[in-house]
Amino acid sequence: MQEELIVYFERSGGFTGIILSVELSSNEMSSEEQDSLLNLINTAHFFEYNNDDGIKRNVPDQFQYKLSIEKGEKHQSLIFSDQLMPEEFIPLVRYLTQKSIEANR
Repeated sequence: MQEELIVYFERSGGFTGIILSVELSSNEMSSEEQDSLLNLINTAHFFEYNNDDGIKRNVPDQFQYKLSIEKGEKHQSLIFSDQLMPEEFIPLVRYLTQKSIEANR
């Protein structure tokens, strides 16, 4: 049995200020969805980023993202804007944004 993966994602700010959010649990996903999400997290090297890397700053009129991921003993929470988003995060953020849109329909 794999460790449960819990992801909380929130996108706020931007010109309209609309907030999108979603919480995902691997226990509620198919194996294929779990593998896809875990691959995006690993490709982003999410757990390797340090909270002090300077990606916390917000920039006016851009989207801000809050991303918390928990997997077993690992837990990481980061806040960043579009301009300061690490390039490796882009596919993960796109996936989570789409999941947020679907969850808020």
